[in-house]
Amino acid sequence: MKSDNLIDSIVKDAEKQEKEIIETAKKEAEEKAKKIVDSAKKNAKQAETNAIEKAKEKKNEKSYKYEQDAKNIILAGKKKLLCQLFEEATENIKNIENPKRKEILKNLFSIAKRELEDITVVYTSVSDLSELKNIGKNIEIKADKTIDFGIIAENKDKTIMLDLSLNSLADMLEKKIMFRIMKEIE
Repeated sequence: MKSDNLIDSIVKDAEKQEKEIIETAKKEAEEKAKKIVDSAKKNAKQAETNAIEKAKEKKNEKSYKYEQDAKNIILAGKKKLLCQLFEEATENIKNIENPKRKEILKNLFSIAKRELEDITVVYTSVSDLSELKNIGKNIEIKADKTIDFGIIAENKDKTIMLDLSLNSLADMLEKKIMFRIMKEIE
């Protein structure tokens, strides 16, 4: 009997320890499962945040590219229009008739005299040679086939030339306007 009681006691103790081990294992498994689920949720949230950030970056990159493309198209259109306007204006100025033509040439010469001391030679178009014939003392007037309208003044030492020809003035003005347009588009 004692041995039966002893066996019963050992079995009960074993069953009790088994329950405790199962309970502990169950709690540990639940805690580990909870940690794994929490970690998975955290990782999923981080992955979602990263995906959203990457999508925003791509969207911004595409948006920036489209914006730059649009600016380039606008710039090209404005440049084309500007070139056409300058071509038309240049043609209109080339075809100005006297007395307005002579007045413009005299004004250009006055500018040259203010800017350049000791002018000894003035180059002008073949057609304007006669208009500038008596423009000043000791100033030689020469024809230059590359000049459509305007003048190029040269100093006595032939070290400085002031280009007030139509092509030069139109180029300077066109560059100035294009610079302003580029700044406006930026």
